[in-house]
Amino acid sequence: YPPPSVKGKYIKIKYVTQIPGSSPAFAFFCNLPQYIKEPYRRYLENKIRENFDFSGAPIAIYFGRSSFFDFFSKKECVLKIFILPLLRFKILL
Repeated sequence: YPPPSVKGKYIKIKYVTQIPGSSPAFAFFCNLPQYIKEPYRRYLENKIRENFDFSGAPIAIYFGRSSFFDFFSKKECVLKIFILPLLRFKILL
Protein backbone atom coordinates (compact mmCIF):
# COMPACT_ATOMS: atom_id res chain seq x y z
CA TYR A 1 0.00 0.00 0.00
CA PRO A 2 1.21 3.61 -0.44
CA PRO A 3 2.69 5.59 2.46
CA PRO A 4 0.19 7.51 4.57
CA SER A 5 -0.20 11.22 3.91
CA VAL A 6 1.44 13.66 6.30
CA LYS A 7 0.25 17.25 6.75
CA GLY A 8 -2.04 16.80 3.74
CA LYS A 9 0.86 15.88 1.45
CA TYR A 10 1.11 12.55 -0.31
CA ILE A 11 4.40 10.69 -0.51
CA LYS A 12 5.12 9.17 -3.91
CA ILE A 13 7.83 6.53 -4.21
CA LYS A 14 9.28 7.02 -7.69
CA TYR A 15 11.64 4.06 -7.89
CA VAL A 16 13.72 1.64 -5.83
CA THR A 17 17.18 0.30 -6.51
CA GLN A 18 19.35 -2.22 -4.70
CA ILE A 19 22.69 -0.90 -3.52
CA PRO A 20 25.61 -3.26 -4.19
CA GLY A 21 27.28 -4.62 -1.08
CA SER A 22 27.70 -7.66 1.12
CA SER A 23 24.36 -7.22 2.88
CA PRO A 24 21.12 -6.27 1.13
CA ALA A 25 20.51 -2.52 0.98
CA PHE A 26 17.80 -0.67 -0.91
CA ALA A 27 17.44 2.99 -1.87
CA PHE A 28 13.91 4.31 -2.18
CA PHE A 29 13.57 7.58 -4.07
CA CYS A 30 10.49 9.63 -3.29
CA ASN A 31 9.27 13.21 -3.30
CA LEU A 32 9.16 13.73 0.51
CA PRO A 33 11.57 11.31 2.22
CA GLN A 34 11.56 13.29 5.48
CA TYR A 35 7.93 12.27 6.06
CA ILE A 36 8.55 8.50 5.92
CA LYS A 37 7.88 7.20 9.43
CA GLU A 38 9.37 4.15 11.15
CA PRO A 39 6.21 1.95 10.88
CA TYR A 40 6.18 2.34 7.09
CA ARG A 41 9.94 1.61 6.95
CA ARG A 42 9.33 -1.61 8.89
CA TYR A 43 6.43 -2.46 6.57
CA LEU A 44 8.71 -2.12 3.53
CA GLU A 45 11.42 -4.19 5.18
CA ASN A 46 8.94 -6.95 6.03
CA LYS A 47 7.56 -6.97 2.46
CA ILE A 48 11.10 -7.22 1.03
CA ARG A 49 11.86 -10.11 3.39
CA GLU A 50 8.60 -11.82 2.49
CA ASN A 51 8.96 -11.52 -1.29
CA PHE A 52 12.72 -12.08 -1.69
CA ASP A 53 13.51 -14.51 1.16
CA PHE A 54 15.97 -12.34 3.10
CA SER A 55 15.18 -14.03 6.40
CA GLY A 56 17.98 -13.59 8.93
CA ALA A 57 19.93 -11.04 6.87
CA PRO A 58 20.07 -7.40 7.95
CA ILE A 59 18.39 -5.11 5.43
CA ALA A 60 19.34 -1.44 5.15
CA ILE A 61 16.72 0.90 3.71
CA TYR A 62 17.58 4.44 2.65
CA PHE A 63 15.25 7.17 1.46
CA GLY A 64 16.31 9.97 -0.85
CA ARG A 65 14.69 12.71 -2.89
CA SER A 66 13.77 11.78 -6.44
CA SER A 67 14.81 15.25 -7.63
CA PHE A 68 18.39 13.96 -7.79
CA PHE A 69 17.23 11.80 -10.69
CA ASP A 70 16.77 14.96 -12.77
CA PHE A 71 20.51 15.62 -12.69
CA PHE A 72 22.05 12.13 -12.69
CA SER A 73 21.23 8.68 -13.96
CA LYS A 74 20.01 6.16 -11.39
CA LYS A 75 23.41 4.48 -11.16
CA GLU A 76 25.28 7.78 -10.70
CA CYS A 77 22.72 8.91 -8.15
CA VAL A 78 23.12 5.77 -6.02
CA LEU A 79 26.89 6.00 -6.29
CA LYS A 80 27.08 9.68 -5.29
CA ILE A 81 24.49 9.62 -2.52
CA PHE A 82 24.94 6.24 -0.86
CA ILE A 83 28.11 4.41 -1.91
CA LEU A 84 30.74 7.17 -1.78
CA PRO A 85 29.84 8.35 1.75
CA LEU A 86 30.02 4.74 2.99
CA LEU A 87 33.46 4.29 1.38
CA ARG A 88 34.68 7.48 3.06
CA PHE A 89 33.87 5.96 6.43
CA LYS A 90 35.30 2.58 5.33
CA ILE A 91 32.00 0.80 5.98
CA LEU A 92 32.02 -1.19 2.71
CA LEU A 93 35.73 -2.13 2.78
